[in-house]
Amino acid sequence: NSDWQYTRSIMAYCFDPFLPEGRTWRDLFDLIVVDATKPEFFSSQPPYYEVVTEEGHLVKVTGLIERGKVYQGGNAVAIERLFYVPRGQILYVGDHIYSDVYQSKKICHWRTMLVISELEKELCAAAAANPLLEKIKDHMNQKEMLELRLDDIKRVAHSRDGLQSRAKLDTRAKLDTRAELEREEESLKREMRGIDQCVGELIVELDSHFNPFWGELLYAGNDKSYFFMSIERYACTYTSKVSNLLHYSPAHYFRPPMKSYER
Repeated sequence: NSDWQYTRSIMAYCFDPFLPEGRTWRDLFDLIVVDATKPEFFSSQPPYYEVVTEEGHLVKVTGLIERGKVYQGGNAVAIERLFYVPRGQILYVGDHIYSDVYQSKKICHWRTMLVISELEKELCAAAAANPLLEKIKDHMNQKEMLELRLDDIKRVAHSRDGLQSRAKLDTRAKLDTRAELEREEESLKREMRGIDQCVGELIVELDSHFNPFWGELLYAGNDKSYFFMSIERYACTYTSKVSNLLHYSPAHYFRPPMKSYER
């Protein structure tokens, strides 16, 4: 979406010092398109303009676009025609979930990769916080067992009250049984309050590993965040930086993890 002047300067700064002598960043690409006005680039077919001078002079294109040239504006359909590849074999990499990933997938049906620069820091924070999360899970499992025991006591109390009422048992026996159940119930509730306090302290410590304003990037408590759900819905895959693709061949097929029924 940047204009030619900005694109030329920033790309030369980022790439040219690391290329062999005599080569520039423009040699790395078959086609360069600037000022694409996304998301209109995907949803309509505005014309292309060829950038014919380094200063950015433009000439309107009346025919097909060509490899090795620089263009301004244009549309996704012309890209597909130029490279003559099926839509499912185009991978579009961008860092904006709406103007990049959502539009290119929904309208053009291209494969999509979302760049999330915060992802590495988030994963490091999650790894550091994982021991705390395991402690929270252990405490919650203990609380769940106590809750089940409490359910049993309430059910037994209700059942005994009904039986004793029908059998007209001694009033003193009723009171003794009820008092015993109430003591056990209060003991369980006291133990659960202690667990709640421990869990609360652990959650505060766990949250300290993440952003102090909006917390975790990918989760909101036990649920996925809206951002994460949007990623899963619209991005075929995602990564923290494009250079991560250097670890794979161009033919590599990325697959999602297998589903699991583990709690």
